[in-house]
Amino acid sequence: MVVFQKWWKWAIPYTAEFNEPRARGWFEKRTQVSLAGQIAETIHAGRRPARRYFYAHDNDHAFDNATAICGSDDEWYAWLNWLLIRTRDQLIESCRIA
Repeated sequence: MVVFQKWWKWAIPYTAEFNEPRARGWFEKRTQVSLAGQIAETIHAGRRPARRYFYAHDNDHAFDNATAICGSDDEWYAWLNWLLIRTRDQLIESCRIA
């Protein structure tokens, strides 16, 4: 489980300080960090984690990030899937390099 800091003012939608390009990149990185543990375990064990509730808190963070930055249900679902694939590919590539 990852413990994140509070959201920056420029990352809170519907505020005067909101900066969408900056917030989108920040939310992408936070979401990848949330997903990385379970993806790494899947890569290492060769299967999905047996107890998915171990990652419930991390998944909640990923979902909160997606709904904050995306407009529709379809968009956040696609965004989370894209980040899941992107994170998986980055982890696999880092294992090849190491």
